[in-house]
Amino acid sequence: MAVPVCPACLDALLPPPTPVCPRCGVPAPCPAHPDLPPLFFGTLHDGMPRRLLLDLKYRGQASLGIPMGHALGRLVAACPSFPEGDLIPVPLHRGSPRSFNQAKLLAEGMASVLSRPVRDVLEWQRSLPPQAERSAADRRSLPEEALAVRRCSGPLRGVILVDDVCTTGTTFLRAAGAVMRAGGAVSALVSWSRSRGGNPHGPL
Repeated sequence: MAVPVCPACLDALLPPPTPVCPRCGVPAPCPAHPDLPPLFFGTLHDGMPRRLLLDLKYRGQASLGIPMGHALGRLVAACPSFPEGDLIPVPLHRGSPRSFNQAKLLAEGMASVLSRPVRDVLEWQRSLPPQAERSAADRRSLPEEALAVRRCSGPLRGVILVDDVCTTGTTFLRAAGAVMRAGGAVSALVSWSRSRGGNPHGPL
């Protein structure tokens, strides 16, 4: 069966993950933010990994999403510190013209490798500009309750949040806050890539 991208080539793009603090970028556990879940990311948002993500997200190549998720799944499966938990993708912004959610495709690809369910339960509470169109300072000003959990069955314990790219970590933290307000807990965050210049306080 034809595949849109070589699995071995995808694996070669992703070095062994070092979980970091989503707020300041230092290796986890972070002494300054010990209560935040660790961020596992495939690679830096640069070069071919960035091009693949742009093809997926902005050039309509949805068929890349599942294989990229497979690669992420293989990556974290080999990491002894990666926790158990259901996968929850960050949702599309309200009014997005995209016909698919790239974070959900990544989560579904991960799920097939990790044998875990995907729970699409988050939603934006109001219309906001896409984070890609905002400065780092504007990203950090995202309202605390920008995201919420829709009514869902079953507990949200030890969930894994999934998104395409982490820049400042704010969207992840707002999503984690939504899960907590719903009585759940987040064990880890996963993104395909992490912006090299997204957080001036971190080493990346």
